[in-house]
This record gives sequence, structure tokens and C-alpha cells, in this order.
Amino acid sequence: MQLRKFRFPDYDAAKTELFPLLHGRVFHATTATAYASILSDGYVSSNTDSRYQYAYPQSGNSYFRKNGYVSVIDLRTATDEQIEDGDMRYRFLSPSSSSRPTVLLFLKPHCYDKLVGWEASKLEGLKTMIVPYVESGFPEAIHVDCIEEAWEVDIEPPSLNSFDALIASLDEADEPPK
Repeated sequence: MQLRKFRFPDYDAAKTELFPLLHGRVFHATTATAYASILSDGYVSSNTDSRYQYAYPQSGNSYFRKNGYVSVIDLRTATDEQIEDGDMRYRFLSPSSSSRPTVLLFLKPHCYDKLVGWEASKLEGLKTMIVPYVESGFPEAIHVDCIEEAWEVDIEPPSLNSFDALIASLDEADEPPK
């Protein structure tokens, strides 16, 4: 499986370039460490046993993970507004600043028929995490032959100097005029 590599100075630059390419696609987001294990094992597991570090902080309470599914981001029918809202909750391209880079694994279209949509969570009424309109679940391990391509997305974290400069500028804006 070929790995395309993308590097960006910030999240907004990544969104601007990659979001148009994500429309209509389904992908699993994972860490680089888990990606190496996926290649070795030959499949993406549901991580119900917490074998891998969670790519997302909310993964521990994920509806799909708790039910033995592999969670995927499903942008086949989502509107721009739903994708934007989903990204605010999920951070598709960089879920965790502690594990860079992120790897996106794109499903082949012939594997879409196995997907279970986010609406399934409403039927059970469980107190679990789900991202409406953009999250789906794959009910079994996703074998590598179901993966069309992989993207490594590396986004530079903001420097502390930039953060400190932002805070200083906000503090200056709050000062009364002299």
C-alpha cells in the first residue's frame, strides 16, 4: 500500500488543501504507530481491547468501538456544514497533538456496503460518543485489501512562542487607552 505524505504549517492550511479531496470518501484515522501494526497484522481491528493508543481522546467512550466496530469517517453524503461540525468534534486530520503524524486509510468503494451509519447509535440509547452525520462503523476488522490508499498527514503544532505572542496581543487589547 502506497503512503502519500502531506506536511502543513497549521490545521487551517491542511483543511484548505485536503477537505475538497475528502468529500465523498470513507476513511479510518489512526496513529503512525498503529499504522505500522496494521501493515504487519494485515487488518485494522476495532480496538475493543485497547491494544492501540487511541487516536482520539473520546475513543474510550466511542459507540462503534464499544460495539466491536472499526470507526470510520464517512463523508459520502455529508453536507459542508455537517463536515465542518464533525471536524470541530473529531479533528479528522490531526486528532491528537501527542501523536503525530495522523494516517488516513481510505476504504475501497466495494467495501462500503458493510458500513453501519451513525443512526444505529440512536436505537440503543447508550451513553456513548458518536459524531452525527460523519461517523460510521465497519462491523469487523478492515482487511488491508479493503484499503484503497493511505495518507500521512503531519501538521506542525503551534509553537509556544506563537501562543505567547497571541496571549500578549490579547492582553494588550484589554488594556485601557493611555
